[in-house]
Amino acid sequence: MKIKQIKGFSLIELMVCVGIMSIMILGAGTVLVHNQKGWNQMYKRVHSGIVADGYVCKKAFDGVVRKSSVLVKGPDVGVGGNSLNVFYYSDPSSTAPDRYASFYTAGSKLQVSYGQLDSLGAILTANRTETLADNVESVVFSTAGTSTKMTLALKNGSEAITLTTSAIMHSE
Repeated sequence: MKIKQIKGFSLIELMVCVGIMSIMILGAGTVLVHNQKGWNQMYKRVHSGIVADGYVCKKAFDGVVRKSSVLVKGPDVGVGGNSLNVFYYSDPSSTAPDRYASFYTAGSKLQVSYGQLDSLGAILTANRTETLADNVESVVFSTAGTSTKMTLALKNGSEAITLTTSAIMHSE
């Protein structure tokens, strides 16, 4: 009598297949976990305080410097480059700048004060002061021709960024 052979997988073939599938699933799981950790890290970095502060500083600096005067009363960089005064027109038809913005550090904060100039171009008291960034490690302002540059280093203990931005003064 002949024994009928049933077609199928042997136990060894099944174990090899399960082993290979386990390795593939573990590899894919490891890749997914690492990708999730990287995404969380970048999300926290992009939405952290120092990145937002850097963006606010760049926008404020660019907006003020672009409307400032080049020829009549140019920018005034403080000793060591740690402060900057720029002068601009409140009305485009004015013949002389009548407003100013002063960027400076106060402790670990970068602040900007806005105010008026008198008829001789001297700075009067500030109308308003805004804090642009906390956790300022250093700031350096410089000018070259009609361009003004700000290099800002921010550090909050766990993260640090250095932002360099420049703007060209357009008003004459």
